[in-house]
Amino acid sequence: MSLETLRKFRAQERETLMMELAGISRELMSLEQRCGMLEEQLRSDASLAQRQAVQGTTTHMWLEWNERLASQWLLLKQVRETVHRLTEVWSKTRTRLIEVIQEGNMLDCLENRRQAERDTLIRKQEQRASDDMAARRSCLNKKP
Repeated sequence: MSLETLRKFRAQERETLMMELAGISRELMSLEQRCGMLEEQLRSDASLAQRQAVQGTTTHMWLEWNERLASQWLLLKQVRETVHRLTEVWSKTRTRLIEVIQEGNMLDCLENRRQAERDTLIRKQEQRASDDMAARRSCLNKKP
């Protein structure tokens, strides 16, 4: 595989990882917002259930509140677990992106070094050609 092909592959991989990170970030923000809303709803409903319990409520109503709060708590727990998993995916993707960027930088340095070597070789060839011409002229000028 040529150096240029590797550089292009790394650039594509970098772009793909950056898009993945952006997507994961959007999803995380949305889930964190949802967590906040669920937490607020849970606090509000728990407060309302407590007020009704103090004022006196039927067993049936209390069981309904209990079931509702348990359901909300379970949903909040699931969303938090999803946030945790996505955070891990984000971290792994970010680590891979950093590796790809570093590999790309190494490939760029290698390409720059190769270009410098080619430039040096071309200058040497040009200098040799110039020296050869000068030597030929010198020989031609010396002949009577």
